[in-house]
Amino acid sequence: ANTEISQDLAAAGVKSSQIQTYVLTCELIGSPTQILQAVAKAKLGGADTVFLASSIFNNENFVSDAGQQNYHPQYLASDYGTTTLGSGSSKWAKNFNGGVAFTSTRSGELNSGIHSPGEKLCNKILLQNKLPGLRSENTDDGVSGECDELNFLVQAINNAGPNPTPTSVVEDLSTMSRFNSAYFGDSLWSTPGQVTGGSFVREIEWYGYCRCWKVKTPYRSAY
Repeated sequence: ANTEISQDLAAAGVKSSQIQTYVLTCELIGSPTQILQAVAKAKLGGADTVFLASSIFNNENFVSDAGQQNYHPQYLASDYGTTTLGSGSSKWAKNFNGGVAFTSTRSGELNSGIHSPGEKLCNKILLQNKLPGLRSENTDDGVSGECDELNFLVQAINNAGPNPTPTSVVEDLSTMSRFNSAYFGDSLWSTPGQVTGGSFVREIEWYGYCRCWKVKTPYRSAY
């Protein structure tokens, strides 16, 4: 992954001499020493932009430690390590304010007053069953995710036609057309052999005043 990121940066005109990388070990929660070393390397190297590419726990700890050392770079992130989940957004240190993430999910929409077709359907099902509706991404993204999993399964089974089998459901995914998600991200199913989604992407931004993600750019094709 580090090699691919370096290649993409080079294609954008960023020289290798302008890039610093610190690779953590694979623990979900890295040791405090490692995180502090990563912060020190970035700060001493004069990095003005930091791309966080570890678990959300390590990313949050990096930002917190950096703030304590009066180091305030521009932060970038992605869906990797569940960094963009609403349920974890309230735990970022305030110096993460202005952090930008690239996401294939619909994170940030509810906080921005945007209601996608998938979110509306999920909310309708919840209310019809006398359950609380979707109120906050910081607490309800798990519910939205459950809606996505169930609705995707229903759409895939219906798409497979009469008497579907596990094999036929998977084989026919490439003819399913668009899946409208409540949270995990929309996907277009039109390529033979396709078994993964993530067809769209956008930028979201974290705001300290609400400790939440909000939409920064429109949803657009990822390819």
